[in-house]
Amino acid sequence: MKKNSYLVMINYLSLTLVLSYLVFHNIYAVFIGLTLALLSINSLYIINLKILIERKVKLLKINKDIREKDNKQLKAESNETNSLSLVELIEELGFIPSSNDEDESNVA
Repeated sequence: MKKNSYLVMINYLSLTLVLSYLVFHNIYAVFIGLTLALLSINSLYIINLKILIERKVKLLKINKDIREKDNKQLKAESNETNSLSLVELIEELGFIPSSNDEDESNVA
Protein backbone atom coordinates (compact mmCIF):
# COMPACT_ATOMS: atom_id res chain seq x y z
CA MET A 1 0.00 0.00 0.00
CA LYS A 2 2.84 2.39 0.78
CA LYS A 3 4.30 1.85 -2.68
CA ASN A 4 1.06 2.96 -4.29
CA SER A 5 0.85 6.02 -2.05
CA TYR A 6 4.40 6.99 -3.05
CA LEU A 7 3.51 6.65 -6.73
CA VAL A 8 0.40 8.78 -6.27
CA MET A 9 2.44 11.37 -4.37
CA ILE A 10 5.05 11.45 -7.16
CA ASN A 11 2.30 11.93 -9.72
CA TYR A 12 0.85 14.86 -7.79
CA LEU A 13 4.31 16.30 -7.18
CA SER A 14 5.12 16.22 -10.89
CA LEU A 15 1.81 17.93 -11.71
CA THR A 16 2.44 20.52 -9.00
CA LEU A 17 5.94 21.25 -10.30
CA VAL A 18 4.67 21.70 -13.86
CA LEU A 19 1.84 23.99 -12.74
CA SER A 20 4.21 25.95 -10.48
CA TYR A 21 5.49 27.68 -13.60
CA LEU A 22 2.39 29.85 -13.53
CA VAL A 23 3.33 31.16 -10.10
CA PHE A 24 7.13 31.07 -9.94
CA HIS A 25 8.11 31.26 -13.63
CA ASN A 26 10.88 28.73 -13.01
CA ILE A 27 11.51 26.46 -15.98
CA TYR A 28 13.74 24.10 -13.96
CA ALA A 29 10.78 23.07 -11.82
CA VAL A 30 8.87 22.26 -15.03
CA PHE A 31 11.72 20.06 -16.29
CA ILE A 32 11.91 18.24 -12.96
CA GLY A 33 8.14 17.74 -13.02
CA LEU A 34 8.24 16.38 -16.55
CA THR A 35 11.07 14.03 -15.65
CA LEU A 36 9.17 12.73 -12.64
CA ALA A 37 6.05 12.25 -14.76
CA LEU A 38 7.97 10.30 -17.41
CA LEU A 39 9.62 8.15 -14.76
CA SER A 40 6.30 7.36 -13.09
CA ILE A 41 4.70 6.49 -16.44
CA ASN A 42 7.59 4.23 -17.47
CA SER A 43 8.33 2.76 -14.04
CA LEU A 44 7.19 -0.72 -15.10
CA TYR A 45 9.48 -0.63 -18.14
CA ILE A 46 12.37 0.61 -16.01
CA ILE A 47 11.90 -2.23 -13.50
CA ASN A 48 11.75 -4.80 -16.32
CA LEU A 49 14.89 -3.32 -17.87
CA LYS A 50 16.70 -3.56 -14.55
CA ILE A 51 15.71 -7.23 -14.20
CA LEU A 52 16.80 -7.93 -17.77
CA ILE A 53 20.21 -6.33 -17.19
CA GLU A 54 20.72 -8.30 -13.97
CA ARG A 55 19.91 -11.56 -15.76
CA LYS A 56 22.29 -10.71 -18.59
CA VAL A 57 25.09 -9.94 -16.13
CA LYS A 58 24.51 -13.29 -14.39
CA LEU A 59 24.63 -15.11 -17.72
CA LEU A 60 27.83 -13.33 -18.68
CA LYS A 61 29.44 -14.35 -15.38
CA ILE A 62 28.35 -17.96 -15.88
CA ASN A 63 29.70 -17.95 -19.45
CA LYS A 64 32.97 -16.47 -18.24
CA ASP A 65 33.32 -19.21 -15.61
CA ILE A 66 32.58 -21.89 -18.21
CA ARG A 67 35.17 -20.42 -20.60
CA GLU A 68 37.79 -20.33 -17.85
CA LYS A 69 37.13 -23.98 -17.02
CA ASP A 70 37.33 -24.91 -20.71
CA ASN A 71 40.59 -22.99 -21.11
CA LYS A 72 42.09 -24.80 -18.11
CA GLN A 73 41.03 -28.14 -19.57
CA LEU A 74 42.45 -27.23 -22.99
CA LYS A 75 45.74 -26.17 -21.45
CA ALA A 76 45.97 -29.42 -19.51
CA GLU A 77 45.18 -31.42 -22.66
CA SER A 78 47.65 -29.44 -24.75
CA ASN A 79 50.40 -29.99 -22.19
CA GLU A 80 49.77 -33.72 -22.39
CA THR A 81 49.77 -33.80 -26.20
CA ASN A 82 52.71 -31.43 -26.70
CA SER A 83 55.27 -33.79 -25.24
CA LEU A 84 57.04 -35.10 -28.35
CA SER A 85 59.03 -38.28 -28.48
CA LEU A 86 62.76 -38.02 -29.11
CA VAL A 87 62.37 -39.28 -32.68
CA GLU A 88 59.76 -36.63 -33.51
CA LEU A 89 61.89 -33.95 -31.87
CA ILE A 90 64.93 -34.96 -33.92
CA GLU A 91 62.86 -34.91 -37.11
CA GLU A 92 61.58 -31.40 -36.37
CA LEU A 93 64.86 -29.88 -35.19
CA GLY A 94 67.24 -31.69 -37.50
CA PHE A 95 69.74 -32.45 -34.71
CA ILE A 96 69.88 -34.35 -31.44
CA PRO A 97 69.06 -31.97 -28.59
CA SER A 98 71.13 -32.06 -25.44
CA SER A 99 69.58 -33.20 -22.19
CA ASN A 100 70.46 -29.85 -20.61
CA ASP A 101 67.64 -27.39 -21.43
CA GLU A 102 69.79 -24.41 -20.48
CA ASP A 103 72.26 -25.18 -23.24
CA GLU A 104 71.14 -23.14 -26.25
CA SER A 105 73.85 -24.27 -28.63
CA ASN A 106 72.86 -26.35 -31.65
CA VAL A 107 75.93 -28.56 -31.63
CA ALA A 108 75.34 -32.13 -32.80
